[in-house]
Amino acid sequence: MNIKIIFLAVLLFMISANDWSNSFAAPPEADKPAAAEIKPGSFEFYMKSGLDLFSKEKYNESIAEYEKALKLRPNDVDALYNTGLAFQYKKENARALELYLKAVAAEPRHYASKLNAGIALDDMGRADEALLYLQQAAALEPGRFEAYYNLSNIYLAQKKYAETIDVCKRGLSAHPVHDRLHNNLGNAYFNTGNAAEAIKCALTAAAINPKNETAFFNLATYYESVKDVKSALENYNKALEINPAHYDASLNLAIMEAEAGKLAIAEARLIKIRTAKPSDARAYYNLGIIYDMKGDKALAVKEFRAAVERDPSYAAELDPYIQKLSGGR
Repeated sequence: MNIKIIFLAVLLFMISANDWSNSFAAPPEADKPAAAEIKPGSFEFYMKSGLDLFSKEKYNESIAEYEKALKLRPNDVDALYNTGLAFQYKKENARALELYLKAVAAEPRHYASKLNAGIALDDMGRADEALLYLQQAAALEPGRFEAYYNLSNIYLAQKKYAETIDVCKRGLSAHPVHDRLHNNLGNAYFNTGNAAEAIKCALTAAAINPKNETAFFNLATYYESVKDVKSALENYNKALEINPAHYDASLNLAIMEAEAGKLAIAEARLIKIRTAKPSDARAYYNLGIIYDMKGDKALAVKEFRAAVERDPSYAAELDPYIQKLSGGR
């Protein structure tokens, strides 16, 4: 009755706001205006001011400056993009998307706008539309990894593992040391029954970034699937060294401890994570199993009922067992 989860490392990647001037063809050195020559009230003035404020995470003030620039040049790609990015950092994805699409209308080959439009759409729950923009971004810049990485996140969530493997390989061709792409590739391999390749990917991710808790957690899960108990325990503990609050690593470690007969240790670990995350049914469920193994029917029933209360999908399995343990009460 063990419940194990492969943690999907879904981290959205957005290109940071570049210096707006980098988008223009560089004039001869002698013709470049000095910073002091930027006139207050000019397009360049508002763009520089907006970028300075953005870099200080003052997004509302940054947007106000960019909007002044847009009044002077309503179809400027860089102004549209930077304004959209500021809205996206504020989690206002609908407004960000509107600006990115205007940027794309002005410059159909604008990679960053298509990339971030895809991310905004995915955040809005519109994954199929997100895929279209991310695919277009990848086609525009096949030598960059960002679009492939975000495509892999969506495909993985959709359980499209062949597609995940394909875009991860493309992304890694562009950026071989991207640890999260290795995470996603390993996850896809594991879900297609290839634990050996999954282990290689997780080992690579962990070597690239020794602070990547997901790599160690996934590695532990992969080792557990091939019955390498020692390596599984070692890597669950490594994940917890990096992040002591990693719920799933603690949960899976407690299950393994219980299976090894270390009931007191497993019980203490589950009580700790139950306290930290009282809405999650899995700790209650597994505590119920431990109390049942210890012969404490009353506590087992209490934990099983708490699990069903938090997740009714357990009812079909646990209700008959609760009835049996409680003598029909």
